[in-house]
Amino acid sequence: MKTFYILVFSLLFTFLFLGISYQVVADFWSSTYDEQNNNCQQMSYTLGSFLQGFGLPVKIMYGYHEDANGTITDAHVWVLVADHLQIDSVNLQVCDNTRYYSHYFIEDIEDAALRTRMNVDIL
Repeated sequence: MKTFYILVFSLLFTFLFLGISYQVVADFWSSTYDEQNNNCQQMSYTLGSFLQGFGLPVKIMYGYHEDANGTITDAHVWVLVADHLQIDSVNLQVCDNTRYYSHYFIEDIEDAALRTRMNVDIL
């Protein structure tokens, strides 16, 4: 019985440690957000490149809203991992931004990085 309690305590401690560690990293990451120098687009490229380093298939997703005149009123960029898991690049949370943005499209991270180096704006 004593072994059972030690196992439960160890698992609980491990999950709490991992959860708190992740939250600290996510809070630090989101604190680096800056509209001019480190916005959601740049953070998505950085996060996508980092995840690709682990061998994960990563794509960049762009979403936006338009008004009646066709002017973009709100836009955001986030990461798509393995064609199923969407991760918001600013706060590192799993999200489904396709439900929020009326228009969205997907781009390979290599194409996005190349376009950025050429200073071509997509949105």
